[in-house]
Amino acid sequence: MYCICKRRCGYCFFEAPQSVEELELVARELKGVTLMANMVETGKTPLLTKEELNQLGYNFII
Repeated sequence: MYCICKRRCGYCFFEAPQSVEELELVARELKGVTLMANMVETGKTPLLTKEELNQLGYNFII
């Protein structure tokens, strides 16, 4: 996975996690960091609801 961490903006974005397990791994390894999830219908990341992503630790969702 490819990670972009924007120190000035204070968030991390991982490019195209391919499973819920990968989303969980990122959230677990970066606990306490503001995480961004990009939900696109044609993307490789499984579509989750805002509530599901919040429960995993993602708090910036586009």
